[in-house]
Amino acid sequence: MARYNKIRIEIGVMKTGKTFFLKNILMKEWIEARRGRVDERVLIIDAEDNVAYRDYQIITPGQLMTGKWERGVKRMLIGEDDGFELVLAALKAKAWNMMLVFEDTTNYLEPNFLPEPFRRFCVNCKNRNVDLVFMFHAWGFIHCNLMTVADYIHIFYSGDSAERKKKYISKFDETLRKDNEVKEEYERFEHLPEEDPRRYPRRDVKLK
Repeated sequence: MARYNKIRIEIGVMKTGKTFFLKNILMKEWIEARRGRVDERVLIIDAEDNVAYRDYQIITPGQLMTGKWERGVKRMLIGEDDGFELVLAALKAKAWNMMLVFEDTTNYLEPNFLPEPFRRFCVNCKNRNVDLVFMFHAWGFIHCNLMTVADYIHIFYSGDSAERKKKYISKFDETLRKDNEVKEEYERFEHLPEEDPRRYPRRDVKLK
């Protein structure tokens, strides 16, 4: 079976389809493609106790270090006791054969650039059979050195423009065009009922 080992960025404000896409497409495909295997695992890193993930069991960095988690979807909360440095140490030691989701990293990492130890960890995940998914609300929040290593951008409606990361996007013209398409569709259909899928336009850009 082919290994993915991709770094993905999802960009969009709340209620534009990011979480639905993550849970019902990306996570579902990962789990179903690996049913019964050691890498049938997804770990969500979250600082806000997002209501969308509360049906998943919480594990601590210490529990991840024990290696007792075998399969399924778990989440890890970053709080005062379990800061990001502790979480990163656990991930470096035990993050193999899984999908890792970072929900709104701007809540626990400095803006603009990923710390170099974390950037190296992200790059090395390709050798760990790990897919990474980063969730952001706006282009301006995306770390510049994350853009340079990402394989895909999944574009939903945001309040700013891909222009903000022009220097760091390898396929900028395609990305900007698709970002503008999403904005045009969203503004055309945002008045529709929530259950209408036209309210949630998405475009994908394969960067590598």
